[in-house]
Amino acid sequence: MTGLYLPIADMDLVVCSQQILQGGSEDQRLKIKKTLWKFRDFLQKYGLCKGIPTVIAHAKVPLVKYIDKETGLNVDVSFENTSGIKAIPTFLAWKDKHPWMPILVMVIKQFLVMRGYNEPVNGGIGSFTVICLVVSMLEQSPHTHPDSEEARVSLGELLMEFLDLYGNRFNYHDVAIRLNPPGYVRKVCKSTVAASVLPPPGLRIS
Repeated sequence: MTGLYLPIADMDLVVCSQQILQGGSEDQRLKIKKTLWKFRDFLQKYGLCKGIPTVIAHAKVPLVKYIDKETGLNVDVSFENTSGIKAIPTFLAWKDKHPWMPILVMVIKQFLVMRGYNEPVNGGIGSFTVICLVVSMLEQSPHTHPDSEEARVSLGELLMEFLDLYGNRFNYHDVAIRLNPPGYVRKVCKSTVAASVLPPPGLRIS
């Protein structure tokens, strides 16, 4: 739906009941976990998958992963979770605002795929996180503001800026990104402000 996918990407599907689509509560963890196993059995019973589907019940978004028998596509199916659907208009707005964003996201996602770091369930980084990290950088980088003298910057320079920012300079222990409004915030632990370690030079915190 966002157009931010690789040729080898999984197809993400969500199955929602009318109750959820009409604004009902999504807090049905136990029921959803039982549904995952039933869905796995359904796929196997009717021969809709290659091999045995994988149930990931303890992820933030529980899902079933399988390979579709007819198309060979890798498919991820979750239940009663509309967060991905709700995020689509936001992603599309970011694409319009930052023409650099889709290209950077594609390169970074391929970089992660090549190293096996593209699956959150295996300790990697998913597409949602990559998009948010790229947008956060673009929102605050002087290179991407039209009024800046440094606005004429190459995509290669932006890619290196991304890798340097999140690979070398970002203080993950004490700082978090914020997208609306753009900025950085201190992480809070047990209602108290975390250690007073500022983000690296050049990063604005509010």
